[in-house]
Amino acid sequence: MIEDSQVSVACDAFRLPADPSARTFLGGAGGYSGAQLWRVNDVGGTRCVRRWPSAYPNRSQLTLIHQAITHVHAAGADFVSDYRATSDGKTMVALGDHLWEAGRWMPGRPAERPIGERKMSAAATAVGVFHEAMASCRSPETGSQLTTSPGIKRRLAMLQHWQKRTPRDTITQARARGVDAAIVAMIPDFINQFQRVSRQLEGLLQHWSQVPIMLSFCLRDIREEHVLFTGDRVTGIIDYGSMGWENQSADLARLLGSMDDIDPSVWTKGLDAFANHSRLSQTEIDMSRVFHVANVVLSGLQWLEWLAYEGRIFSPTNLVQDRLRRLLASLMHLQLERWTDRSIGH
Repeated sequence: MIEDSQVSVACDAFRLPADPSARTFLGGAGGYSGAQLWRVNDVGGTRCVRRWPSAYPNRSQLTLIHQAITHVHAAGADFVSDYRATSDGKTMVALGDHLWEAGRWMPGRPAERPIGERKMSAAATAVGVFHEAMASCRSPETGSQLTTSPGIKRRLAMLQHWQKRTPRDTITQARARGVDAAIVAMIPDFINQFQRVSRQLEGLLQHWSQVPIMLSFCLRDIREEHVLFTGDRVTGIIDYGSMGWENQSADLARLLGSMDDIDPSVWTKGLDAFANHSRLSQTEIDMSRVFHVANVVLSGLQWLEWLAYEGRIFSPTNLVQDRLRRLLASLMHLQLERWTDRSIGH
């Protein structure tokens, strides 16, 4: 448990009430990043005080994230946060090995499953508005020039890494790390299903890793649980810690792919809602599908990497089990050919 005195120091730095009675400790609030959150009541509005994990983001990364979110908020997107500044105008505070921030408390709740088309379209629209606001912010390395997708390259490298692994080796490693038995039992299915589509996906990723594309500052981890609704209206997009340079198609794929019962025909409706605000080229439409199938194939393996090979610990275990069961079900039902048929939709 983090000492109340440390939280009080952070609140005081952000000119928020330092009295413990004004705040509620939320733990990780259901997330897996290792961040710790407090809801703090203030006369100027409720704030979410966050202590980031020591490993990430570093000061320069968090500065860039704050600048990007502030830019989007100033452009009129009230579903993203703003940040409370200290007396010297800084939006982060360093205490020990951790960085702290005080964002606005975002109203609303994640959509319940199954997610209907109205909420899906509203979420895709909000992400389109986000990218419309970010359109003027290009990668400092490339400016307005075309380059290749770092996310596609990372997925290709991960796929090739897992092609060398067997269920037996991974089970042995997982047991040595003390991974929950229910998760260990899923390992053969994950790897067997991966092997079913591995070679075909490798060819796709090798091709798309060479395709020139425009980069912008993307959310990169925009999932259904990160989109808050009041009725059918998006009133909050939260959790910006994974932001980085990527093509906007990666955000679209991550968002739509996190929702229930997505198929290529429904996907086109999400594309249309997004494209009403941020233009999508045919290349980006095709790339969104490639990102999606790569996510379906590799997301479960990423969890096994963290758990079995890196020894990360996530709590509560039952939520991790549920996440992995959903990922495995999606992988087992994946028909890769349906997603790479350019005759679909657009």
